[in-house]
Amino acid sequence: MQVFSATLNQMLVLFIFMALGFFLNKKKLLPLDDSVVLSKLETYAFVPCLVFNIFINTVRLRISVKNGSICSTARRLCLYPYS
Repeated sequence: MQVFSATLNQMLVLFIFMALGFFLNKKKLLPLDDSVVLSKLETYAFVPCLVFNIFINTVRLRISVKNGSICSTARRLCLYPYS
């Protein structure tokens, strides 16, 4: 039930943003060339920030220096899903 609730919440947010964009476009509050600016903003700012945020929140590394090498850290990165 928790998965359904989380999915439903995300779908509702997406639907609200789609409806908001539709109505703003219908009322001519957004010019047609704004789609290019919004697309570039999403591609170069929002998506990289989202990926970085997910990476930071998912992968929690404890950097430990053993014998001056970072091999243990690299092993932790490679074996993260299995540990």
